[in-house]
Parts: sequence; C-alpha cells; structure tokens
Amino acid sequence: MRTEMRSIWKTLGGVPIGDVVDFVREHARDGQVVHLGTDSIQLARHTRFVTVVAILTPGRGGRAIWAREVRPRIASLRERLLREVWLSVELGLRLDPVVPGRSTSTSTPTRSRGTRAARTCRSWWAWS
Repeated sequence: MRTEMRSIWKTLGGVPIGDVVDFVREHARDGQVVHLGTDSIQLARHTRFVTVVAILTPGRGGRAIWAREVRPRIASLRERLLREVWLSVELGLRLDPVVPGRSTSTSTPTRSRGTRAARTCRSWWAWS
C-alpha cells in the first residue's frame, strides 16, 4: 500500500499550490539548493506531521512550501520518527527526477540531542 501525503501543499503565505513536483520543477534551477524535511508534534488525540520543501538561491533568499498530515496519536517515539523519515524519503524519491544537478545526501547532525532512536532516525536531504 502506497502512503502518500494527501494534504494540500501551501506557500508560507497560505496560498494553495497544485502539485509539489510541478512546483519544484518550475522553481528549482541550476545553482539552487532544494531542502526537504518532516517534523511532528504530539497533541492530545492526534499526531501532526508537517513536511517542508525549501528552494534556496544562495545570497538571494528562497521559496518554501509545506503540507500537514494529521493522524491518530502515535504512542511510540520510534514509530513517530520512522513516519517522519518515511514522509521525507517518499517525497525525496518523487522529487528526485525533477531537481537539476542533484546529489542526494542523508546525514545525522553531529550535535544532535535526544535519544539514540531520535539521532538515528533524523533525516536530512539536500540536492545541490
């Protein structure tokens, strides 16, 4: 079963956009860096995931879009972190064909705090 973020992608100003792949194809050019990542927060009855795509032009600013997914509360930290990673990796695989001059890297920040599971599961993707 393929899980796909069914949320509406929006700009930081709240303007809905069509398809995330089309948006990145239109706005990512050579010399720009595309970052994506997912984070989550536990609420009383739900877990909220937010995925962000940022397209940066060094020295000139950038553009960002985001989408939110709400699921029933996930009690396990490990399961929640794996879901964060899954959402980022799935989107990264969808964007991979449209990002020009890409090189994919996944790493864990060296000054990461938190549990060993959190340090293990954090995922950072960047194409440059």
